[in-house]
Amino acid sequence: MQAPTILDEQETIIQWARTLRNNYMSVSSIIYLLVTDKLDKKKADAQTLIARQIYQGYNRGWQDSILFAIQLDAYRKEHDIQEGQIVTDGEFVGFASKFNWNERTFGLFSNKSCAKDSYIGRFTIDPFKAIRR
Repeated sequence: MQAPTILDEQETIIQWARTLRNNYMSVSSIIYLLVTDKLDKKKADAQTLIARQIYQGYNRGWQDSILFAIQLDAYRKEHDIQEGQIVTDGEFVGFASKFNWNERTFGLFSNKSCAKDSYIGRFTIDPFKAIRR
């Protein structure tokens, strides 16, 4: 299943949801906090209010992407590197492959075939940019 695509500013909502999940809140409860009209704003913490404000600032399609990302605990950003691209972080250069969208990591390979003997290492997606040909 493909991870949903979100905008950079929507990542705040995903991080908020992960914090709540790490504190043993269910996904359905997290989603309820985002979508309910019955939230007692006096009792809600600042992070919840920020997440709701960002969420409500988008159309239904973007809201659905956020909810899907929370459910999967995985997402892609709109400008992320992609499978097979030549990428660099300024130090390492190679072909991007074998993405893990939950951890937001990928394998870097020295050739396009992504054979075991060309494996450079596993890296976080965010510092890497595609090299334009």
